[in-house]
Amino acid sequence: MQGLLVNAIQEFEPGKRVVAAADLSATEDYADDALPRGGFIPNSILVEIIVQAASLFLGASHDFCLKAVPILLTTVSFNGALQPGARFTVEVRVLALEDHTALMQAVGTSEGANIVEAEFIMGFGTDEGTWALPANQELQRRYFQAVVGGSVAQSDSDKVRCDGARRW
Repeated sequence: MQGLLVNAIQEFEPGKRVVAAADLSATEDYADDALPRGGFIPNSILVEIIVQAASLFLGASHDFCLKAVPILLTTVSFNGALQPGARFTVEVRVLALEDHTALMQAVGTSEGANIVEAEFIMGFGTDEGTWALPANQELQRRYFQAVVGGSVAQSDSDKVRCDGARRW
């Protein structure tokens, strides 16, 4: 699988929550493996979309100065299956925040039905060595603006320097 699966950011509240959507197409890379087994989108793809939404959320909440990575999926519950062509919407919320970790909760739905619920821990840090993979601030900002459909307005007081200063 290559690239990001999140197609749209529908709602964004920095430091609190994000609602993101993914259109699950039969032409994606994962479809070759999934469709011969019955035509359902693999649950691992739904978890990947949740993690991508959380990563975009944490990056956007910190002016794209950090890299976010999943640390632990504490609970996950699947309540249904999705076929290609479905639109999957996920709401991700911050439950608790530590220096470089966030406890998060996600609820994924499609056509009004709960498909997946998860609680997980994301780790995050700046380019300056917290994580081995550097954050590409400008690339992340451009992608986020593309999926939001425009720029995200932030006041100067909301912006964070890329020196690890906490924002929330």
